[in-house]
Amino acid sequence: MLAKWWWRFHIEPNALWCKVIKSIHGPSGGLHDNSNLKANSGLWYHIMKLKDDLATLEINLSSLFMKKVENGNDTSFWHDKWMDGDPLCASFPRLYRLESNKCCCVSDRCPTPRGYDIEPLIVDFGPLGLDNPPGLNFHWAWCRSIRSINEVEEHNNLVSILTILHLYVTEDTWVCSIDSSRKFSVRGMINLIIIAHHTLVPSSPTRWNNISPAKININSWRVLNKRLPTRINLDRMGVDLDSVRCPMCDEDVEMKDHVFVSCKIATDNWKEVAKWWKIPYDSSFHLHDVIHMAENTIISPKLVKFLDVVVETPIWITMKFRNNMVFSKKRLSKNLLLNDIKLMSYAWVSSRYRKACLNWLEWLIYPCNAISFSCNSS
Repeated sequence: MLAKWWWRFHIEPNALWCKVIKSIHGPSGGLHDNSNLKANSGLWYHIMKLKDDLATLEINLSSLFMKKVENGNDTSFWHDKWMDGDPLCASFPRLYRLESNKCCCVSDRCPTPRGYDIEPLIVDFGPLGLDNPPGLNFHWAWCRSIRSINEVEEHNNLVSILTILHLYVTEDTWVCSIDSSRKFSVRGMINLIIIAHHTLVPSSPTRWNNISPAKININSWRVLNKRLPTRINLDRMGVDLDSVRCPMCDEDVEMKDHVFVSCKIATDNWKEVAKWWKIPYDSSFHLHDVIHMAENTIISPKLVKFLDVVVETPIWITMKFRNNMVFSKKRLSKNLLLNDIKLMSYAWVSSRYRKACLNWLEWLIYPCNAISFSCNSS
């Protein structure tokens, strides 16, 4: 949704809100250069910062919007992006500093064939070395003569680009290169981000345990693929939050590895689960190690599925506990979390896997002794 404001900024130049933004942040609204903007200085900060956030996915937001020049009367020569690459003010910074009318349009600077009755502006041929193609008039308005070698080089490069410029009678329009429609849409932007994300960060293979309910399998997939709305993820998406610290312990920022592994509440849960199943647990484990604990533990192959259910349960319980602390006035007791893990995992295994019989009392003490495969399928 933030990207939509980039599109609106381009197609609604005469809107009052757009004029206010330009008066504060300059003709380009700070979209191309936000280096002087103070952090968290209002909503427009997050809109401008979106360019940097999408750059981590190798999406150049500025390059998606481009002015299609027809008559050149509604396109800023220096500030609008109407050619491949950056706006001309960024591509030719020395010439931009020499320009006496920085708000000029493309039609003002478009070369015309010699002999046309057009009132000339200040034309300065400067030193030897400036390229001026025969048969064309260039209507520059420099505040002084072009002198340095770098200025001459920029001038010659710009002239070579403008010699192929031709104007027409129709109005200029903005286009967006998200898809073939050449118009911006939120759906198109989402698809672009999804494609870029999967290209740079391939999704982890889908793990599906038939004994666990679908919501538990989906939750585990979301955890592995960074699809949970943790505070750090929301902040990166431009959501304004009071704090990005963990609501359960307030000792670190709320990232998925902290919530499900490093947080004291999560660590205590994993230690209790390891003690309950009599398996080793290392405090240096990462989230990936914890989720794949059942596969990496030396245990009877018949029991791997059941341990995997138990491993997925604390992740679900921890997320519910976290949400309860953030959104509910009623506070759950962290001392009862292990009881919830035992009860919930027992209910799922006993109701969804009928080929095994479970003894509730044994399950509370040591689950490996509670599972019997002698029962007939019902």
